[in-house]
Formats: sequence, structure tokens, C-alpha cells
Amino acid sequence: MQSSAGARAYQNARLEKKLKKQADAVMAFAIEALGQGRLAEAEMLCREILKEVPDHFHATHLLGLRAFDGGRLDEAEFLLERATALDPRSPDAHGNLGAVYFALEKFNDARSCQEKAIALKPNCPITLTNLGNTLLHIGLGKEAIGLHERAIRLKPDYADAFCNRGMAELMTGRFERAEESFDRALSLQPRHAEAIAGKGMVSLELRHFEEAAAALDAALAIKPGSPRVLLQRGRLNLSLSRLEQAAADLDAALAQSPRHELALCWRAQIDILVGNTARAMAGVKTLLEVNPRSEMGLALLAACYVNQGDIAMALQHLDAALEIAPDFPEAVGYRIFVLDYLPEADFAVPQGHQGVVEGDARGERIEDHHQERAARRSLAA
Repeated sequence: MQSSAGARAYQNARLEKKLKKQADAVMAFAIEALGQGRLAEAEMLCREILKEVPDHFHATHLLGLRAFDGGRLDEAEFLLERATALDPRSPDAHGNLGAVYFALEKFNDARSCQEKAIALKPNCPITLTNLGNTLLHIGLGKEAIGLHERAIRLKPDYADAFCNRGMAELMTGRFERAEESFDRALSLQPRHAEAIAGKGMVSLELRHFEEAAAALDAALAIKPGSPRVLLQRGRLNLSLSRLEQAAADLDAALAQSPRHELALCWRAQIDILVGNTARAMAGVKTLLEVNPRSEMGLALLAACYVNQGDIAMALQHLDAALEIAPDFPEAVGYRIFVLDYLPEADFAVPQGHQGVVEGDARGERIEDHHQERAARRSLAA
């Protein structure tokens, strides 16, 4: 009995070794097909490999990359998580999984994967600048700049790293340095759409609206339909009160990224301005599903309730917004305005919520006090 069991184990091991060898040979054909642009064939070969050798790392990894490139993020996430489990020492698998998490806006997961990739391969410029983008999205602008500069030192002709550094500098208010970084990216890659859009964002920050419009239009000429650039042009049009054009840009961005926080926020602002409260409320509720702690979302929802005459609910949501962001002056000013609707209004401002905005505080248009900070990081990729 023992001899028979041992013989079967031996035969199984030999068969597994044979299958693995055959799989590796097929994998070579898959890589060749990929290199020659025969993408469907490469995917088909990898799937055939996994039928025979389900734990084949390279086939799993390549399929994960193809799913990512094809925008199938859930499939990419599953496959690349599987790849990192099959080979925990692969920096590429961790780095690519981090890129998928970033695309899914799972920024803490992305950071963890990218840090693992860098620990395994410290001098990879792509992973360094990708981690910089992730840190930018969680508010660590200074640390992001440092990572982009490490990537640039390793690869001085890396246009993406210069562009990404420019985005981080923009977020931290270093407008002149940001423009220099975008110019450096463009000197290396003149049709770098994100760098051109970055220059437009600098112009928008400086209220040079004509220059901003020209740059954003130029970026869209290179990358038609880019949701990131459409978002910024929508922001520009909203700033200029060109509501119809802003709505068109934001709708086009949302068609591709239906749960984009900033696009939902600015689209809801437009709906409130034009009196479409029902649509504004639907958009804000989606926004709050994406980010339940969005102080802007809560303030916009308060504006919707005011339009419906529900002052108590409006105040409840404004208080929730100010609990999250006590330095949100627009919400403070709007709260004072809303209190005027109450017969017993005493205009008391809660502790820590002192201060009002200059000008009209009637809530006809609640501006996003962190709009610039958030907008600056929206192009980093």
C-alpha cells in the first residue's frame, strides 16, 4: 500500500513537472505575442496555461496586466492579488497591484503594495513616482515631492515624474515651481497631455482664465475625452459661471467615472444653481456613498434641504460638515443664513465655528473651500 501510494506521488510529481515545463514554453509564446501586439492571443495562451497549471505566476500576472490595461479593474484586482500570493517576492506584482488599487481609489492599499515593491526593488523609478502619486492623494504632498525627485535622480529623462512632481508642487501651493516641472516634462515629451493640463491648472489657480482654457483645450486635443482634463475644464467653466459648458464637461467626465468625488460635487453645485434640487440631491447622495465624510457633500445636501424647506435637516447636515471641517467658512456663513429661517433664531455660532465669508452668504452657491487642494491632485496618475 505504501509502495503504491509512493509510486502515485512520484508519478504525480513527474506529471506536474512536465506540465510546468510545457506551461513555461507556452508562456514564452504568450510573451512573444504580447510583444508583437497580438493581445487576444497572449491572453488566450495564458488562460490555457492556467487550465493546466492554476498556480502559474507569470500567466496570472500577465492576465492581470491585460485586465488592467483593458479597464477591467475588478478582474485585474483579483488576478494581481492572486499573483502576489503566488510570488510574494515579486516587486512587479506588488507594484502593479498598487496601480490597480490606485485606480480603484483604494489609496491606503495602494500605498502598502507600492511600499512593499520598493522594499523589494528600491531603485525603480516607476514605483517611486507611483507611490508619490498615492501619497499626494492622501494629503502627503511634501513626501510625494521627495519620491518624485528620487525617481528623477534615477531617471533624469522621466517626463511622467516631472509632471507628477509638478502636481505635488501645485497641491502644496508652489505654483512657480510647479510650472517649471511641467515645462521640464514638456521639454522631454512635448505632447504630454497631463503636463499641458497641469500648466492650465496653474493658470487657473492664478486666475489667468484665458491661458487656462487654452491649455486645457490643447490637452483635450491630444487626449480627447480625458475625464481628468474634462473635470478641470468643468471647474474652469464653473468658476466663470458658464454653467451649461461646465455641466457638459462634468457630465462627460462622469460618464467615464460615475463615482468621481469632485465631478459629483461640482455637478451638484450646478444643479443647485439652476434649481434642479432633485438631481442635485441624487448626485450628492452618490457623493456621500463614495466619501461619507465629505464636508462639501454634507453642505450641498444642506442646501438641497433648504430648497425643500426642511431647515432642521439642513442645520443637521451643516453641523455634521462643520464637525468634520471646523475651518469651513462657507458652511459657517451659510449656517448663519439658514438660522434666519427659524422663528427663534439667535444667530449663535457653535464653539469652533466662528467666522463668516465675505460677500453674499445666502447659499445660492456654496463654494468648495478645499476645491483647489483636491483639484490639484486630480490629474496625478
